[in-house]
Amino acid sequence: MTHLKFINVYIDGFRACHYEKLSKFECPHPTHTQEAAHWQKGYEYAETLDKILAHSLLKVA
Repeated sequence: MTHLKFINVYIDGFRACHYEKLSKFECPHPTHTQEAAHWQKGYEYAETLDKILAHSLLKVA
C-alpha cells in the first residue's frame, strides 16, 4: 500500500471520530492490518484534539 493510501486511511479515522462521532470499534478495516492501525491512529488523534479543544474552551469561558 502506498504512503498516500495510508494517509487517506489515517484521515478517514480522524473524520470518523471528529465529524461522524463513530465508535472506535467501527473501523472498516480488518483487525491487525496496517490499514486498521493507521485508522486507529487517526481516530486517537481526533479524540485527543477534541479533548484539548474542550479543555481550552472551558478555560476561556
